[in-house]
Amino acid sequence: MDDKIRAIVCLCDALLQAMPHQADRQCQMPDAAIMTTAGVASLCLRGHHASARVMLQQHGDIPPMVSQSRWRRRRHRLTAILLVFFNLLAQTWQTRNAEAISVLDSFTLAVCDNMRMRRSKIYSHDDFRGYPASKKRYFDGRTMPLMVPQDGQPVACVLTPGGWGEVDALPYDAYELPDGATLYAEKASHDYELADLVQDVDHIQLLPIRKQNSHSAWSPALAFVQSSQRQRVETAGSLSAQLVPKSMHAVTS
Repeated sequence: MDDKIRAIVCLCDALLQAMPHQADRQCQMPDAAIMTTAGVASLCLRGHHASARVMLQQHGDIPPMVSQSRWRRRRHRLTAILLVFFNLLAQTWQTRNAEAISVLDSFTLAVCDNMRMRRSKIYSHDDFRGYPASKKRYFDGRTMPLMVPQDGQPVACVLTPGGWGEVDALPYDAYELPDGATLYAEKASHDYELADLVQDVDHIQLLPIRKQNSHSAWSPALAFVQSSQRQRVETAGSLSAQLVPKSMHAVTS
């Protein structure tokens, strides 16, 4: 964990120095420490910011720790810089993908299950009701399509309604892929018109897994490559799901 904290501090401080960012002189806690606290909470403590504040303060990693309310306000001010930070990390991993081969898969972020759908007021529209075939259950919430290159590092994600598939986000420029890239997807993504549109406009080859009795079934060799490539994104998706808290305590004012 100490190595992760040092790496996050160095990356955040280098980014703030490279950007035209100037903090207030009266701030006792630097902005790099605010970003480090948020990163440690996401990587090690399932997104619990209060626990990350206490842990870093007790271990002496960030001694001048501000109060919880002050930390939240300053973290919201740094939202744009955090997005730039994540985009730079994604671009770094994309540049290492020399063969331009990526895999797309989605995992669910359920708010409630089937028994509470009628009483749920957070996502009451039918678009947020999904059915993952692997889990064999209905849910209300969102799905997160995750794009992973060959090295297994997630480079892009987007929040979509639970009833959407991962390829439904492609027409909305949710993912940035170079020309001539190859994108593998799951069985639920066999939209022939969308695949032809992406091939003609963006020159991206969309290769979803198709059934053997399909009109345009793939060859056995390509089907084997698809199954082997999808193991990377399933591993990355399960590891990312472990970082998400199982439940959230929402407090409304």
